Parts: sequence; C-alpha cells; structure tokens
Amino acid sequence: MNNEDEIILCRKVTKDVGKNKWIASLSNGETIFEDKIKSLPPTWERLGFYVKKHGLAITNLRLQIGELQVELPANQPGYIQKKRVESTGSWSKFSLCIGYAQGGKAMIHQVDSNRGSHTVYCDDPGEPFTIYRHDTGD
Repeated sequence: MNNEDEIILCRKVTKDVGKNKWIASLSNGETIFEDKIKSLPPTWERLGFYVKKHGLAITNLRLQIGELQVELPANQPGYIQKKRVESTGSWSKFSLCIGYAQGGKAMIHQVDSNRGSHTVYCDDPGEPFTIYRHDTGD
C-alpha cells in the first residue's frame, strides 16, 4: 500500500464481515470490523496503514467469537492481533489472538476454535502484529 491507495475498511457489519472477528475503536470515533475481503491485504495491515497515515490511535480492541466477547483495556500504547494454527499429524487447532503492548511486553488473550481461552504474558511481537499509537507524536 502506498499513500495514493484508498484504504478500504469495514465501518459496519456487512457480508464481508465474518461471525468471528476483531473490532477496533479509533480515536476519531470510528469503529472498524475485521473483514474477509480476499482481494485486499489483511484488515489488520490496512488498519495499521490507516491509523499511521491519519495520525490516529486504536482506543479499544475486542474479539467477538459467536456470542463470546473479549474486550481489552482502553487506550493502550499498542494493540496486537494475530491468528495462530497449531497442528501435529492427526489434529490441528486454530486460535484468534488479541492483546496489548506496553513497555516492550505484551498481554495476549488467545481463544481457540472450541472457545477455550488463555492469556499469555510475553515479549511484544512488534509490527506487523502490533499497531502502536500514532496520535501521541511518537
């Protein structure tokens, strides 16, 4: 993506937004939903470019899997989103992860396809998994 590209983001639930998704609230009041548009780069990548280009921040991030919703603390220095697949021969497990970064460390909440969940404290994985605040002059 370059500065000339239009940044396509879903600001409401449409046919392009799946049942399992992250939802980001931005410092300008917008709400962005993870989409499944295959012809575009991943939504998280587009969101990172958008907030950087416009000097915005993610003010809240939540994960919705069916009726289950995980919400992170507001106004963190960085937010994390990633997907994780584990497999060995006869089984595989898919997980959706969201978290926040602060001072080089991260708190990541992982929810698997059976809605089992756990939280991991680890090093901040950095970009492209982490989107940092761009409204603070950093």
